[in-house]
Amino acid sequence: MIIEGDMSNYGHIARQILVHGQVADPRGVRTHEVLNFTLVSKNPRNRLVRDPNRKLKLSFAAAEFVSLLTGRVDVPFFVRHVKGYGKYSSDGVSIDPGTAYGQRLHNHWTQLLQQLQDDPDTREAVLPLYWAEDLKWKRAYTTTSPCTCMFQFFVRCNALHMTTTMRSNDVYLGLPYDYFCFTMLMEWVAATLGYRLGTYTHNVGSMHVYHSDLSKVYKLQTFPSNAAMPPMSPVPLMAEVEQLGKYLMDQVPTVSNEWINANLISN
Repeated sequence: MIIEGDMSNYGHIARQILVHGQVADPRGVRTHEVLNFTLVSKNPRNRLVRDPNRKLKLSFAAAEFVSLLTGRVDVPFFVRHVKGYGKYSSDGVSIDPGTAYGQRLHNHWTQLLQQLQDDPDTREAVLPLYWAEDLKWKRAYTTTSPCTCMFQFFVRCNALHMTTTMRSNDVYLGLPYDYFCFTMLMEWVAATLGYRLGTYTHNVGSMHVYHSDLSKVYKLQTFPSNAAMPPMSPVPLMAEVEQLGKYLMDQVPTVSNEWINANLISN
């Protein structure tokens, strides 16, 4: 299934899983599932779900963005915004790599930016998130493997495009946050390199909704006028993203970046 859209028509996207999905029971938990789902977004800044039936918790979305860029995965950082998030930690100290990807990404952003600068036409600007150690028979941690397999970036016609590949995505619980964070990463890369924002493509092997959430999906509406965020300017420096992380833990009173203050704090 291929759908063109973004979070301005999130309710419509979610309901397509109900209309076209089939029942599947992975791990004995009933879901409604569409295989090989693709969402193509020409307006990636339309990333805010405003529906009161599934409103984005912006502080948690900002925390995930901080983690993806800086590698911060300590349990208190996430639990401060979602109390039950500690269940995704095997050691009680760090969120497992199957849930928080920051430790696998944060050391590679500089190299990725350099690669895109050196060869804008490259097809090798890939950040893998699913590693061999995540295979079920190799996993050392107790929670599930990463839902996200890789990010790929392309520069074409002076625009930065991004493709995300996921093995699994929950349209109600996960998609609003994944879309927000991944398109934020896309825009940060584009703005850092000076490219306009291109198309975001979200590929999912299994797009699904748990049967316990079916009634919630039926209530979703469309809020197109409230989904957009303004362009990322000024571009947040890594130090400012780290400062945002400290703000989210109440370790600093303010953040110096104007865009962060206006869109991730005051919004």
